Amino acid sequence: MTSVIPVIDVSELLAGTSGKHKVAKEIGDACRTYGFFYISNHGVSEELQKKVEDLSIKFYAQSLEEKEKIHMSVEGRKRGYYGILKERTASGPDFREVLTFGKDLLDDHPYVASGHYKPNQYPENIEGFRETVKEYFQEMETLGTRLIEAIAISLGLDKNYFYENYTSDPHNVLLLVNYPPPNRELKEDEFWGVGEHSDFGFLTILKQDMSGGLQIKSGNSWIDAKPIEGTFVCNIGDMLSIVSGGEYVSTAHRVRNPANHSRQSYPFFIGPNFNAIVKPFNNQKNEAVITDYNDELTESVKELREKYEAYRRNVVA
Repeated sequence: MTSVIPVIDVSELLAGTSGKHKVAKEIGDACRTYGFFYISNHGVSEELQKKVEDLSIKFYAQSLEEKEKIHMSVEGRKRGYYGILKERTASGPDFREVLTFGKDLLDDHPYVASGHYKPNQYPENIEGFRETVKEYFQEMETLGTRLIEAIAISLGLDKNYFYENYTSDPHNVLLLVNYPPPNRELKEDEFWGVGEHSDFGFLTILKQDMSGGLQIKSGNSWIDAKPIEGTFVCNIGDMLSIVSGGEYVSTAHRVRNPANHSRQSYPFFIGPNFNAIVKPFNNQKNEAVITDYNDELTESVKELREKYEAYRRNVVA
């Protein structure tokens, strides 16, 4: 299948050969134009992807009562399940249900001790769920690290720039998302699985099934990001757009399930360290830019966090 959105073979990037610079350039070109690109030969096994999909489908096939045993409101966890039309983006309520996970951290980790980070909840009644999600999370984190290195190279920076300044202990999030078939009794603005929005962090790596429905904004029109076997879809987030000084585009996108069956989608969001200061790289020294957890944040981070918190407040229990 051909696509107007670039499809980039990242095998040489992952192998660390001299071809990684060509890959980095292709990624940079895509970030400057669409803000989206596909990656192929990404190294995450089809077997593991299939295990995640099977477990996700099994979870969502359960009763609402069973799913809500790990609702994100339980003990103020902020991780876990939330249901259909319980989340809002700018265009209205989202016709999807979501499981959200972060990295499993020990109780004495600074993020946990500071209260910024809440533990995951896993469905205990589905065998292998916890272990598979943890394995997939680690695989995506490893892949994301290499892609972030390529983005640094594409900006003319040392490949370790983001690690040294932003992502040595990143705030990464995995969602397992189920988009049910559209309910024709709903209002038109409630048909959207998720409405028009841009992502918050640095980079999103998306595994989508073959149903279709993802669209990206290009000027005043929309482009279908159709599923391509063996690929992930990547897109730039708001924070990376800031670091690049606006050179890289955080592109608006949306999803509507076009199928008569459920659509599965698994975005992995790469974010900076909680204590990182985010600002354009051309105004920075090549050294780690961090602050204590309780220090005042820079305006860019304040604005983004306010935007994110306003978005999250629209998730109703």
